[in-house]
Amino acid sequence: MPNRDKKTLYLGWMICLLGAFFYCYEYLLRIEPVVMTTELEDYFHLTDTGLGMLTAFYYFAYTPMQLFVGAIIDYYGPRLILTIAVACCAMGSFLFGSADIVMVAAAGRFLIGFGSAFAFVGVLKLAATWLPVRFFALFTGLTTGLGMAGAMAGNMAMVKMIHTMGWQETIHYGTILGVALVPLIWFVIRDHHSWTIGGESHRDFESLTSVIQGVKSIMLNRQMWISGTIGMIMFFSLSVFAEAWGIRFLSHLYPGASLDTVTSANVMVFAGWLIGAPFAGWFSDAIKSRRIPLIIGSSITFLLSIIILFYSGVSLDKMRILLFLFGFFSAVQINCFVLGRENCPDHMSATAVAFINMCVMLSGMIIQPSVGFISDFSQRLRLGMTAVDSGLKELVDYQYGLIVIPVGLLVAFVLALCVEDTYGRGGIEE
Repeated sequence: MPNRDKKTLYLGWMICLLGAFFYCYEYLLRIEPVVMTTELEDYFHLTDTGLGMLTAFYYFAYTPMQLFVGAIIDYYGPRLILTIAVACCAMGSFLFGSADIVMVAAAGRFLIGFGSAFAFVGVLKLAATWLPVRFFALFTGLTTGLGMAGAMAGNMAMVKMIHTMGWQETIHYGTILGVALVPLIWFVIRDHHSWTIGGESHRDFESLTSVIQGVKSIMLNRQMWISGTIGMIMFFSLSVFAEAWGIRFLSHLYPGASLDTVTSANVMVFAGWLIGAPFAGWFSDAIKSRRIPLIIGSSITFLLSIIILFYSGVSLDKMRILLFLFGFFSAVQINCFVLGRENCPDHMSATAVAFINMCVMLSGMIIQPSVGFISDFSQRLRLGMTAVDSGLKELVDYQYGLIVIPVGLLVAFVLALCVEDTYGRGGIEE
């Protein structure tokens, strides 16, 4: 390999890994509420429905922004956009941690969601620009794994920090990390190989009209919708369970266990994704199929979800193994992003990934608060109450709410059978 090619590859990996660190950071901010549910409900006087709505404000910004972030990144390049995005995350974190009323906290979560909307798409745009095509699926898995590592470390560290310094001070440490990340993103990340374009600015789209045409072509592609729907459902293990209701469910399943204990069990879903996502990317490349991993993963994850939610005789140690496997097999979801990348022209890679990501994040925007609503409704129906009392919640209330997971996974399995395999091709020709 010529020296210039080696330099390009090494620089590309450094740039892409820094972008992946931003994704890790925003994921840490995303999952903050799951380890402080009791503190948030007590401080802002919330029911489970209210808590679900507060956490969903992240997705109220994140999800609809996916219609635009891919085109924005394709048009302006990731360097400027990711720098602004990190700043938005830091500002949102400050608002959330400083809030005295729930609407200010919701505004902070909304701003975090807005900035975070650019993270994953921006990272994959960097990978599509700087890395050879053969590394794309692997890097998609590695990026997802880094996000899971951030979630795992955040879950365990924040539980201890909340106990010692309170939930608001804990959040402020996330704000400081974001402020430090802003100049690092700006000075390290580059949009293109400077020696191939003479250092001049470059846009993948020639005009905003071509952006609109590109988005339209993606939205009319049936395979993009199938991939996006599968991706959304396979993400339930994180967005619905581990990021929102897992700790509550496990606390009722094992009423004698401490918060540290159930948190360590919940973290096993992230651990499964941490290992499973890179493996799914490697395995998919090795067999040159995106469809087969999705069929295998959706079927096994469906069975695991039934056992986790409804089989009460599982010991806590065995539950940790089940939760790890639940995350591991759910991680085949990263192939949905690869399908999106391989079902569009190269210059629309960020737009395609963003479309898939929009579908995926609908799970947080719609299903997270729905689980809270269903569990509240179950309690009222069971006890004949008109108002909700979170202290009277039982395991069955959360089981009713979380039944959306196995139902969705059954749908994902059927849809996986309908996927047209791209067999690892690099990007279609226009």
